[in-house]
Amino acid sequence: LHVVVLSQDAGASLLDEIRTSVGSDRWKPSMVTLRSGTALRKDHLERVDFANASAVILPAGDFSDVDPATVDTFTIKALLSMSNQTGIDDPSELPLAVAEVVDGRKADIARSAYRGHLEVIAADTVIARLLGQNLRHHGLSEVYAELLTHGEGNELYVRKHPELGGRRWSELASCFELAVPFGLLKRR
Repeated sequence: LHVVVLSQDAGASLLDEIRTSVGSDRWKPSMVTLRSGTALRKDHLERVDFANASAVILPAGDFSDVDPATVDTFTIKALLSMSNQTGIDDPSELPLAVAEVVDGRKADIARSAYRGHLEVIAADTVIARLLGQNLRHHGLSEVYAELLTHGEGNELYVRKHPELGGRRWSELASCFELAVPFGLLKRR
């Protein structure tokens, strides 16, 4: 895996932050490339070879220097910019994009802005649901922290297992020696 980070604050402090997050035991300097710029500009997207990426992540924090109402506007503009790259006529050739919107009411607008496959995370909606579940189930935040932290404790993985098609849910536990089936993901 090679990660290219496009950020207006690309520099030594960002690289140190990424190194600390990854952990010194797994850190390889060749796995991260920093580029200064913004996803709103075509030439900056070309500089990070966006069109050949496996996935693109657009966290709302990239635009945190503006007011919250404007953050989603920048995210949507970035999605439009990526979607309208010249030379990409087939939407299936666009990389998977994961974008965060601050206001869940803007999620449908974000989805319509990108022609490729897009996952939209509505931060306000997700946070509200997590908080609500934590009120109902004391200690659940510790479970979330473990499941959503890579490399520590248990983790969630989405895997295809076509050989298990047609089996009852109750039969699946015995099919996985080191895993617990958690749910079923259906195509939209």
